Amino acid sequence: MKLSDVRTSGGEYAIDIDSASWEKTTTYFIGPGGKILATSYDKKPRYKLSSNDSYVRALVESSAGTKAWTQPLFQR
Repeated sequence: MKLSDVRTSGGEYAIDIDSASWEKTTTYFIGPGGKILATSYDKKPRYKLSSNDSYVRALVESSAGTKAWTQPLFQR
């Protein structure tokens, strides 16, 4: 599994995950204090950014046992 794209556009934090067809992924969008803001099981998870989110990062876990973190996205 690898993250093929991480971007923000139109108030949305978007990730594209490249993984094997049998591989299942879970994405956690995480805010301050480690609070889970949203969970997605999609290969193209999206999170609608809120003005209350001082920062958001993502943790992607694969059924193959691998993990990937994104750098935090700080909002101004």
